[in-house]
Amino acid sequence: MKNLIVCFTGLVVGIYWLITIVFVLPDNYVNVSYSKFFRAFDTYMFQRWAFFAPPPKYNEKLYYAFFDADNKIHVYEIFEPLDRDKQQNAPFNKKEEVLDYILHNSTTSMSNISVDLQNMINYDIKNSKSDTSKVSNLQSTKTKVLIAGLEESNEFKTLCNYGRVVARLNHLHATSFRIRIAKVNIKKFIDQDSKKAENEEITFQSDLYKL
Repeated sequence: MKNLIVCFTGLVVGIYWLITIVFVLPDNYVNVSYSKFFRAFDTYMFQRWAFFAPPPKYNEKLYYAFFDADNKIHVYEIFEPLDRDKQQNAPFNKKEEVLDYILHNSTTSMSNISVDLQNMINYDIKNSKSDTSKVSNLQSTKTKVLIAGLEESNEFKTLCNYGRVVARLNHLHATSFRIRIAKVNIKKFIDQDSKKAENEEITFQSDLYKL
């Protein structure tokens, strides 16, 4: 019985590490072909490889834009005040830590989904070179397909649900909202004293959704 438990544990650990190794490899046939499986792996067994990875080159920003019936717009950025709350409430910041984990995991997973979708679209374009009309259609609808694919994901639904929480907490009487994800490059050490502001690059912007 003891040997059976040891063998089973070793098998589970071996499978986990095999999946992890394939997951962190550059894009290849396996992780592109099984992209849905690896997205689920990233969602439920999310890992931060900060110990092994180089320092990040950019910070993410998560915006919610709320629209009133009279066209007034209220914009809230989430990550910066959340980071402040984590620091101010430490070490009693479990609530903030969990929220930070959920939101960052969602935006990171959406970035991975976007890469998978782009790879699939580019693969279809590459294999349809003989059909110029199909290639033209794929290229012209690429952005719409990407946004539609991202908005069908569970991660996007999580961000939508949190948007409704933000509206409620701020007592907004908005009728609709939009999600925007952006990234800002982190200044290099030699440029820390530079007063030049880094430009934001929008990586995702959703359609309008009703509250």
